Amino acid sequence: MEFQQPILPLADGQSEATAQNILSIARRFDVDSRIERSLKWNEVGINWHRFLVALDAKLMNKTQLTELFNLMGMPVDIQKTAKEQSFPSTLLLGLDAGKGNIINKLYYEYWDKVVALVKASPEDRSPILLNIGFKWQTTDTPALTTTYYHCYPLLNVSDILARIGNILPAGAFASQVVNLITIAARRVAKPSFVYMEATEDNGRLSFDLNVYQAELPLSTIRAHFHPSSTGLAALTNEDQSQFSRSQNAIIGHISAGKDRCGETFLTLYYEAQGTSD
Repeated sequence: MEFQQPILPLADGQSEATAQNILSIARRFDVDSRIERSLKWNEVGINWHRFLVALDAKLMNKTQLTELFNLMGMPVDIQKTAKEQSFPSTLLLGLDAGKGNIINKLYYEYWDKVVALVKASPEDRSPILLNIGFKWQTTDTPALTTTYYHCYPLLNVSDILARIGNILPAGAFASQVVNLITIAARRVAKPSFVYMEATEDNGRLSFDLNVYQAELPLSTIRAHFHPSSTGLAALTNEDQSQFSRSQNAIIGHISAGKDRCGETFLTLYYEAQGTSD
């Protein structure tokens, strides 16, 4: 696996070292992988110190999975919960190094199971568990969080926007997020975006929409999203520079809602420059 340095744009030394360690862990398992960056935008600013590396778990076994847990420093309590779940088709390793904290993340993804269930019952629109996210801080007393992501299969764009309307408070923020999704939908003859909702025991509620199909460049954000009217922080000079450097990167996911602290946020996942082999 080769990757352009650094992994994290605008990162400090500790955050970048942690990211490099996660990438090193991923290399040990010699399976197909891909890397994705993300930015999280709220009223305080933009956190660019986030990334995910996805591994094909179908090429791994339970012993290797336990080894991965230990290499990542996953707390025993989270390991116990993770081992109680069914084996995933994909693993996503990552971190969020915002607000002075480093949060390790490991996601289970059950895409193959979702596809099989939808094919078996194409008229059923009941939510299906697609991802479980295990998250912990790298401290002596780590805060532990588990996030559940349920897919609502085969929704058209109108149905997706209706569900988003129940998550985002009415106002400029919601209307601009909806505008972004509408722009993405117009770029595809027959949009088939995968829509999920994320929940936690602490009251978090947000959505995640896979828009890779639209091949929407990150430059769209500066052209069509105006933070001054949404309650999100204005762009700093560093933010402007980073958007310019990544303007041609393709947006993979649009996510927004209320996080576990009750703050409104917009997260954009976008392709990273790198290869897997």
